[in-house]
Amino acid sequence: MLEQQRQSDQRRRAAEDRVVQEQLWSEQQRLRQQRLAEEEDRRREAAIKDQLRQLKLQAARERLQEALSPLVEGAQQLHAAVFEAATALRTSLLKNQALRGSSARKARELCRWYALMNWTGDQQLERLIEELEQLATAPVPRTRKRDPQPIDQVLADIIALTYASARAAAEPNRMAGLEL
Repeated sequence: MLEQQRQSDQRRRAAEDRVVQEQLWSEQQRLRQQRLAEEEDRRREAAIKDQLRQLKLQAARERLQEALSPLVEGAQQLHAAVFEAATALRTSLLKNQALRGSSARKARELCRWYALMNWTGDQQLERLIEELEQLATAPVPRTRKRDPQPIDQVLADIIALTYASARAAAEPNRMAGLEL
């Protein structure tokens, strides 16, 4: 009888130990799952914060683009006007093999007009316009003709520099016409 009670006590203790072990294991499992859930929540929260940050950056870029758009368009229109004038001057120069009186006057007017209208700070174009002005206003004896080659080269450089902007200035206008 004593032996049975001792075995019974051992079984009871073993059962209690198993219950305690199972409770510990269950508690550990619950803590692991809770930790995983918290980590997943932190990852989702970080992803959401990053997404919000990206959306804010995108909105700021769009606002900046909207603010700069009229300025960019104005600069493109300025380049387009210079491109058109330089193209007309070059055509006249190539046709007459000289910068005749009215063309020379147009070149000087272009230089003055650009000096007044230039708010873009385009140093390269400004330098070319100044060079054109120097070539167009340089005194030439009446017995000699002005050498058209340097003027043609400067006009070609101006045309090359302003071509992309002139084309870009014309593109949105065509697209705006399509939207109406």
